[in-house]
This record gives sequence, structure tokens and C-alpha cells, in this order.
Amino acid sequence: MYQWQQLTVSLGALALTLNELELEHWEIRQVVPLDGIKAIVLARKSATSYEVREAVERSLKTAEPTWIAEAREIARSGRKIEAIKYVREQTGMGLKEAKDYVESEFQC
Repeated sequence: MYQWQQLTVSLGALALTLNELELEHWEIRQVVPLDGIKAIVLARKSATSYEVREAVERSLKTAEPTWIAEAREIARSGRKIEAIKYVREQTGMGLKEAKDYVESEFQC
């Protein structure tokens, strides 16, 4: 199993970042320049099943549910009522609760 890491770094810090990754036994798989100022570094290293499981659990705790991103997009496009309906469908919230959520979270 591999643990993957994607970093966005400035070109000025690229050499230092690559050295740090190599010292921590990461294998640099790809470096992609972005805009002349930054680069994306893709690296991997062998990981135990425990490390992989721990990383997945961490990402699940911090990942935003897709329905929130979809509701935000609907609300920002000026379709507040549709966003409220969508939030209700996805969460089971009541009308007032969904309306308050959309208005507070998406400022509309």
C-alpha cells in the first residue's frame, strides 16, 4: 500500500520541500509547474494498513460533504428556494431549519 501526498509549493521552496520529502522516505513521482510561481509535487511512500486507515479517517473528518458544495453552488447562482429544497432533501431538515441554514451558510 502507498500513502500519497500532493503539495502546492512556491518555486523558491521547491528544493527544500523535495529534500524534506526525501529525508522522510517519500518517493517523488511528479513535479508539475503551475504558473511560473508555484508547482505541484506528487509523492508517495509505502504505508502500513494502519497508516492508510488513519489517513482515510482524517480526510473523512475534514472533507466537506458533496451536498454542501452543491447547495452552495445553487444558492450562489441566485436560486435560494431551490437551494433550500435541496438541503431539505439531502438532510431531512424542516423548512425553517433549511432556510436558516442556507441563509447563514451561503449568505443569501
